[in-house]
Amino acid sequence: MLNKIRINTFNKLLLIGVCFSMVLVYSVDPVLARDSKHTRHGSGPMYWMAYENPYENNVAIPEDRWKNNIDWIAEEFLPYGYDMVSLDGWIEGSTETTSNGYVLKHNDEWQYTWKEWGDYIKEKDLEYGIYYNPLWVTPAAVNDDSKTVINNPDLKVSDIVNTEITTTDWNGETLPGDRFVTDQGENSLYWVDVTKPGAEDFVKGYVQYFKDAGASFLRIDFLSWYQTGFDGGLNKQVGNSHWEEYETALRWIHEAAGEDLIVSLVMPYLQNHGEVELKYGDMIRIDEDVFHGGWDHISGRSQTWQDAWSQWKNPFQGLTGFSDIGGRGQMILDADFIRMNKYGSDAINDNERRTTISLFTLGGSPIAIADQYDTINDTGSNNERFYQNSEVIELNKLGLVAKPLYKNANPFYPGEGYEEGTSRDTERWVGQLPNGEWVVGLFNRSDQKATKSIDFISELGLTGEAAVRDLWAHKDLGYMDHYSAEIKPHDVKLLKVIPRNSNKYEAEVASWIGTNFNNNHDGYSGFGFVDKFKASSETNGEGPKVVFAIEAPESGTYWFNFKYANGTGGDSTTTVHVKDGHNKTITDNTSVTLPATEDWSSWGNKNVELTLTKGLNLITIERTPSDKGAFNLDYIEFTPHWGNVVKNGGFETGDISDWIEWRPNGQTAAYGVDSNDVNSGKYNLFFHSPSAYKQSVHQSITGLDDGTYYVSAKVKRQGTEPVTARMEVTEYGESDVYVNIPKTSEYQEVSTKVHVTNGKIDVGFYVDSPGGTSLQVDDVKVTRVSLQNSNFQDEFRGWTVSDMALTKIKHENNNAYADITSSSTFTSDLFRYESLQKGTYTLKAKIRRSGSFDTAGLYIDKGGQTYKNILFPDDSKWTEVTIDNISLTRDEVVKIGVYAEGNPNAWLHVDKVWLEKN
Repeated sequence: MLNKIRINTFNKLLLIGVCFSMVLVYSVDPVLARDSKHTRHGSGPMYWMAYENPYENNVAIPEDRWKNNIDWIAEEFLPYGYDMVSLDGWIEGSTETTSNGYVLKHNDEWQYTWKEWGDYIKEKDLEYGIYYNPLWVTPAAVNDDSKTVINNPDLKVSDIVNTEITTTDWNGETLPGDRFVTDQGENSLYWVDVTKPGAEDFVKGYVQYFKDAGASFLRIDFLSWYQTGFDGGLNKQVGNSHWEEYETALRWIHEAAGEDLIVSLVMPYLQNHGEVELKYGDMIRIDEDVFHGGWDHISGRSQTWQDAWSQWKNPFQGLTGFSDIGGRGQMILDADFIRMNKYGSDAINDNERRTTISLFTLGGSPIAIADQYDTINDTGSNNERFYQNSEVIELNKLGLVAKPLYKNANPFYPGEGYEEGTSRDTERWVGQLPNGEWVVGLFNRSDQKATKSIDFISELGLTGEAAVRDLWAHKDLGYMDHYSAEIKPHDVKLLKVIPRNSNKYEAEVASWIGTNFNNNHDGYSGFGFVDKFKASSETNGEGPKVVFAIEAPESGTYWFNFKYANGTGGDSTTTVHVKDGHNKTITDNTSVTLPATEDWSSWGNKNVELTLTKGLNLITIERTPSDKGAFNLDYIEFTPHWGNVVKNGGFETGDISDWIEWRPNGQTAAYGVDSNDVNSGKYNLFFHSPSAYKQSVHQSITGLDDGTYYVSAKVKRQGTEPVTARMEVTEYGESDVYVNIPKTSEYQEVSTKVHVTNGKIDVGFYVDSPGGTSLQVDDVKVTRVSLQNSNFQDEFRGWTVSDMALTKIKHENNNAYADITSSSTFTSDLFRYESLQKGTYTLKAKIRRSGSFDTAGLYIDKGGQTYKNILFPDDSKWTEVTIDNISLTRDEVVKIGVYAEGNPNAWLHVDKVWLEKN
């Protein structure tokens, strides 16, 4: 950022935390969020930031050093997911401009333009971040009458700035015009006057200019200085305020950015708890600059809130304080950069390094490396390893945004009910991954050893034991129903907790938008619930909501249980919709009625059928203006391994939508859908005619992964004995299967198992009757036991790799596969955890290998012990390997993996790993 070393000379003031005399009035209505593809992902980007060198030297980074760092990141960190490089401030030296007044490059002394560097970065397979505020205008453009506003040839750039007022700089000197001031005197940049004609075109054109240069990230700084004209850390007036213009300016940037650009809002005042920034940004800074880094940045400085930038001084407090507006569809909380080389070489400093990465990961913050190729190991050794922990990186890639444990609904910042330090626990964080697994972080911010604990049943809402893994020790710890450990000073325990038999997604760790945490009623699961699902004053159709991220193994329909409380005395309603990670609608707005419960401490259950897509689903439960009543939400629950791929399998549309009927030409229809004598829901399918008839209703399902599927339906046959009454399963790549339907006075299930080999299946029902036969059909299902992303089409989503540099995704004939290599000293391991119901399973994988590993194989562990292990043959052709008769006598968490050890010249390819329940 501009002049950060000068700002740092006021360190004493930075630690005082002087409060600015403004009063925050927190909004009770939901604040709409930008809801871009970046916020829908949840966690922030992983990248390198050009901060350290200019901060230490107070000049722009030299161009050759910029290039050296780009090359270093591409070589050493891109394999681990750090896929962007970004410039930072010190931009006063950029005065050369285009004909529209846009600066040509980062610094006049640089040889190459923004666009030329964008092209180079793209060649390195990296994304490009640019630091600049589109509201800045260099005096060189203002003073040059040949510079005109884009799309406005009759307007000079000087026409869109305010030259009629003055600005007082840091030193008390008066400057003509409305300036962004530090101590640059006449070189101080102008602010765009958004009230002037042409200003909108200029600002939007600047954003587009950076997009055209190849930028996918725009870091927009000093926003509180523009909005308030004051810096609370410095306790200085830093210019004129622009309260009325601020939202307009951000709206223009948001509109020009679209989905292509991450809009990073830096040094925002965050009035009304980020009310304006939520609408228009993807990222907000929530604490002070890293400056010299170390434990002072992460946990030190002032611990109290102030009514000015920066409201919080360190990431622990800032991430905790703004955790209620973080999460998918809301805001990425930016805790600033990381300088590993600024921690010392003692053991406690490695503790601090682990804590930093863990906290940023749990808070959903970007992981922004500010170390350089020649400084990263200035203190300590092999500091790269803290950035390169594959098991921690996986959490960011899955979009994790956890929350600190909330003790009550009181604010963490001054307001009604506020008591400092009593509402949230900054040292205990929990969150859920889309597959339902939990992540727990237990921190010790103190200078002495401390014992930290988490109870999985009372605080996570689990119903029993869970398998636990330590993500820094890379060690499975076995089954537990709680965890407790003595933690060293400034250290952390980062755990993955895999429930044995729970598929609940707790609302208190989902993304709250206009809703609120509470625990003021009894009977809830976990450490609380979400309330404020009530009428909103918003007029644009948006209301209070909660967003859950859930993985589905297959596209199809799933039954969910909503646990809720409705103490209003009458029915309440909510609107539910499902979108994928690309904002494509999977289930359109569905109205759900929640009957009254006895009181607010009595919880009801509501079964809701939703269609999900294979992979990531964002399920939104919303209280729209058309809904009535109010309710609290505890959790939602579903069974992830048994997804029904049949559409309209319960005929709840009231007709045979998604099905096809057949009968002989000229015959009257002998089928229908009605509400008489259903098995479940409101409707079922029936076959009947008093005259002789032949009738079938069937559905063709395509786009399936090959594997074993289970076809079932609830049926009831009465009346005249038919010639034929059967369920038919055809077109799946092998012989047709017919299951006869017997006569019965009650509904019973008919089922079969088939092995799909061509990616599709046709399921139907056929009756050949002399007349008078009645057949009722309900709850048709085609399901399978599957592993999410078993064929690696979605990269490594759902899989953990021991070292990202040794395991990559490759493609061949439109198929993806994992390419595993090893080193002479390190085992390459590709694994995942699955919660399975009791029964007998078969594990299969398609593999090929070349070269002589010391050992390579497929394995499955249960309870931390290897259950089966099969070594792979040395064969360069694809081979199917199988582990049979895997018997689970109870619900279990199993670990499934493929490993290779020794000989770096050998390779192992894995095309697919899947489970079948026998």
